[in-house]
Amino acid sequence: MKDNQESFEKNTPMDDYDSSERPERRRKAVYTIIEREGNKSYWLRLGTAFTNRDDSLTVYLNALPSNSKLHIRNVPESNSY
Repeated sequence: MKDNQESFEKNTPMDDYDSSERPERRRKAVYTIIEREGNKSYWLRLGTAFTNRDDSLTVYLNALPSNSKLHIRNVPESNSY
């Protein structure tokens, strides 16, 4: 059993991910767009998403959108934290 656990710990998905491979696609911001009167909309940031090696996304939300819509964009360099 210990051998299986060691094998699992060594082969976690992020261990062999090279973040320098595609740094611009690594982190994304998750928003919901709230429509307001007068054609003004408000972008509310709800969380962060990460691009996986197979180009799928892992999404972490701090809140759920009331309109059930998510908008995922690359994080601008000025806001990369």
